[in-house]
Amino acid sequence: MSDQIELESRGRGRPSRKEQERTERRRRENHGARRDPLAVVGEKNPNYVYRWINDNNHGRVHSMTVEDDWDVVSTEEMGSNDKGTGTVLERPVDRQGMKAVLVKKRKDWYDHDKRKEQGQVDELEEQIKHADHGADGLGTGEGYVPVGGISIGQR
Repeated sequence: MSDQIELESRGRGRPSRKEQERTERRRRENHGARRDPLAVVGEKNPNYVYRWINDNNHGRVHSMTVEDDWDVVSTEEMGSNDKGTGTVLERPVDRQGMKAVLVKKRKDWYDHDKRKEQGQVDELEEQIKHADHGADGLGTGEGYVPVGGISIGQR
């Protein structure tokens, strides 16, 4: 009854926003947590791996796309209505104007490159485990090796 009195006293029309009781939340259910500014909006192709690359003054994006197998992703390709500065999907990453550019690489090429990198790491770990230094100042058997040998485990 009091609602009717307030409306009548205000005059015709809808009650003011201040007077209305808000019954729905503005926040959407999927945005309850902190939003990720580098989240990719759109459909990603499962045959590709996607990465953000900082476009610094040293030409990193240029070298990654010309000298390596990464390709720049366009807003049209992702089906995004991103309001970037052009067709390249990019995000600001600092207050000095640096931007990150979204790139992609074929998954099979990415996996091959990672296996090659891991092979180099494994080779170096084997050299460390066997402790046959013999390089740069230490002769064979001169370096410290614990009684149980050197072990390198995965974390």
